[in-house]
Amino acid sequence: MGDCVHTYGGGRWRKHYVGVVVHWAAGGMTTPLEVVWDDGRRLPVEQVAHPRHERVRKVGGAALRYPVRIYGKPRDLYRDDTGWFVVVRTFWP
Repeated sequence: MGDCVHTYGGGRWRKHYVGVVVHWAAGGMTTPLEVVWDDGRRLPVEQVAHPRHERVRKVGGAALRYPVRIYGKPRDLYRDDTGWFVVVRTFWP
């Protein structure tokens, strides 16, 4: 999953699927609490803004974008039909 590399704005980008610990509200709303990286690191999500359906320009397609703050830095966390992912820069084909 997510092995397709895209070129955008002079960089090469790909989807990197991650595990996410979420809170499911009674109304169906999901709030990400932690991002679980491949090596087992758990990154706490400190703040979540309102999610929106948007195009993911750097890698193509559309997904639900969650603007989040992790370790004090703004990041984008996405959810599509396959799962949760982040967009990462890659330096190999």
